Formats: sequence, C-alpha cells, structure tokens
Amino acid sequence: MPALLNRFEKEPIVVLKEHGLDVERASITLLQPGTPNALGIKDTTAESAYQLWVEGRKRGNIPFYFAAEPPEAACSRTPS
Repeated sequence: MPALLNRFEKEPIVVLKEHGLDVERASITLLQPGTPNALGIKDTTAESAYQLWVEGRKRGNIPFYFAAEPPEAACSRTPS
C-alpha cells in the first residue's frame, strides 16, 4: 500500500486512470481530510465526493481528498 500511495502522490492522474477514473483535461489537487477545497463543498458524503469530481472536472481542477494513513477502523478489520 505505501508504494501505491507514493505513486498516487507523485502521479495522481496516472493512478486514477489505472483505476478507471478519467480526469479528462483537469488537474488534481490532493487534499488531506478537513482541508477546505476551492469549490466550498464541506460535507463528506459520497454525494459530495461525486460533486467535487464532476464540478472540479468542469472547472479544470479536481479537489481530491485522500488520507495518508488509513482510518483506524480500516486497520482493525480482518480480511474475510
């Protein structure tokens, strides 16, 4: 996972495309959770993440939130 995170921080557009997300002509601004974004969207729902993607792509810069460390709940889960 650290290798993917390092690649994502250096080449977010390439990594997103590898995972089926095409930014088209937009750039990506990587943000840590809690950091304000240029679009003024404040909630953290799946709908707001979609809105950030769609509006950001229209404007040419997508604010993309990512956590450098996975949430504790994700770390404590056991694989099924």
